[in-house]
Amino acid sequence: MSNTQTQKYTYIKEYRSTQYGGYTKYIAVCFTCKKVVKPTSVKRSRSGTHGEDYYVHEHPLEFILLYSSNRGNKSISIPDELKSVQKDLELMWIYKNSSVYEIVDFINSYLSKL
Repeated sequence: MSNTQTQKYTYIKEYRSTQYGGYTKYIAVCFTCKKVVKPTSVKRSRSGTHGEDYYVHEHPLEFILLYSSNRGNKSISIPDELKSVQKDLELMWIYKNSSVYEIVDFINSYLSKL
């Protein structure tokens, strides 16, 4: 009798959302499942401004980093597998001030066409 256990991949990513506009959020992407993966659990400070997102998934994950400083300077870090839509994502996050939900919808739409 064979014991076939599925390996799980575990990730911990920081979260930050300050009252001054500072923001750090990771979006988990599974290129095997072709979808954005929600955190398995989250931990937040009492004020809710800082914490960690925990991900447990059966396939390796890649992460998009959305960052905004307290002064409003924004940046985005994108895995190589999404370089073909890098300009679209940069435009959405940095210039159009799109929400995380809009970005997640865009990524899911793109992945569904792969």
